[in-house]
Amino acid sequence: MVVASAAPGEAATLLRGVSPGARGRARAVELDAGGNADALEAAVREADAVLSLLPARMHAAVAAAGVRWGRGVVTASYACEGVRALAGRAEAAGVPVLCEMGLDPGIDHMSAMRLIDAARAAGGRVRAFRSLCGGLPAPACAAAAGPLRYKFSWSPRGVLSASAAAAIFHEDGARPARAPRCLARRGAEAERTPRSRVPRCTVQGAAPDGCGAAGRAGGAGGGRGAARVGRPRGR
Repeated sequence: MVVASAAPGEAATLLRGVSPGARGRARAVELDAGGNADALEAAVREADAVLSLLPARMHAAVAAAGVRWGRGVVTASYACEGVRALAGRAEAAGVPVLCEMGLDPGIDHMSAMRLIDAARAAGGRVRAFRSLCGGLPAPACAAAAGPLRYKFSWSPRGVLSASAAAAIFHEDGARPARAPRCLARRGAEAERTPRSRVPRCTVQGAAPDGCGAAGRAGGAGGGRGAARVGRPRGR
């Protein structure tokens, strides 16, 4: 395993968290993926597969190198236009390029199905399902988390830009949509396990025309960011 970072010493620091048994098979390298295309190309060529945790705008270059050298690529971001443009070449080359393979979708979907399957196995019928995903501090810590009552665990810019995206989701048999910039303008209370309440979070500003009630974000293009600022997400 090779861990690469442009920040001096960061990759080595990350390896300290690897188990002693695996540490002997891992090494840290300094790599400026955005400023040294040749070094990025060489790193991808030497790998068996690539996990890219770079900023979303940089995934296309990594994916392109993966397709050229037949290396599968996994990212933690939604597919950008540059990555989508590689779809035909990746398919022809038989190279998997998997985007947004982390918490959301990923761990949240698996935990959701565990709850749904358990309810059905017990003879229940699921009428609706909404989930809260990431960044929501405990009520006692909410005030310290700032006016958004959100704990940033990833790029603040990414959080806010994702929250300004549109969303498509399923609700009551229909497939409504929310226009861009609507989701972060309304707040909603939500049940929190076991019975406490997540404080209402409202971003100031009048909602533009066409914005319905927030609190039902989900689906393609924006559900992630919206859910992470404290609103329930539709399934």
